[in-house]
Amino acid sequence: MNESSLIIKIVDDIQKAKIIWEELSPKKSLYDDWEFRYCFFSHKKFPIKFFVGEYQEKNIGLLPLQFNSEKGYLEFFGGEYMDENKVFITPGWEEYVPKFYEAANEKAYFDNLERNHIFIIQKQIKNYIYNLPLGNIKDHNDFIEKKFKGSIEHRRKLRREIKKISEKDIKVIKNNFDDIDIYFKFKIKRWGAESSFNDKDERQNFIDFLKLKYNYHVFTFMLGEKKIGISISILFRNKYFFLETASDIELLPNIGKYIIIKNIDEAINLGAKNFDVSRDGESWKERWNFEKIPQSSFRNY
Repeated sequence: MNESSLIIKIVDDIQKAKIIWEELSPKKSLYDDWEFRYCFFSHKKFPIKFFVGEYQEKNIGLLPLQFNSEKGYLEFFGGEYMDENKVFITPGWEEYVPKFYEAANEKAYFDNLERNHIFIIQKQIKNYIYNLPLGNIKDHNDFIEKKFKGSIEHRRKLRREIKKISEKDIKVIKNNFDDIDIYFKFKIKRWGAESSFNDKDERQNFIDFLKLKYNYHVFTFMLGEKKIGISISILFRNKYFFLETASDIELLPNIGKYIIIKNIDEAINLGAKNFDVSRDGESWKERWNFEKIPQSSFRNY
């Protein structure tokens, strides 16, 4: 392959960008899916800059970016909520991945990068995605026995906590999407002014997200007539994405643990191969002994 014959052009039309995305996306993860990404892009409508690699009039690679006019730099399409960011590259062209990043010659922040290329592996680790392989786990009790970190007493304590909540006859309602408002309420109560859900556009992202055609597993947890917790998950290509959760821990301590356990059981019952709990919240994810998958980041300024 002749490097001089590789042309990297910019596509800034959203319809053309979608066609190229669908052509080159590996479509292995939720974060490779156009509808998911576009949902988190659509309200800000930042200008897009898709760097498309072309060889002999054939598209061979894509670095999908948008210009965040609020922060003043290029970032990955879909914004900061996205994980597993990367150049979509046709097999055989992997050595040219760095050329795509070099082509973005204005201020850019490349965040939450999947470490699937030596060029990215050499960059600083920014954070971790946490994942639980489910292949040899029968149910949540089996998980606690095989995976939960700590001593025998730590495992016994978790079982007692889950049992104690179960005895309260918690009611679980599935896919009542209107309860997204409860989720916002809990998040704002927990984080106050720091919560991103004080932003109308951020709330709308999730409202619109629940209108897409995915295999949703949204659970509302009730104690009597009071809604005390909610979780938002998706089954996508044999992976159970446990995306969001919020609860009233003041009303019922340890309800958060109960919510996680219920979602692990749901994922197993659905035949999922992995239980993905994304990034952030490292402290509890470390305690629960989930597998750590590093992501890199770097700036070109």
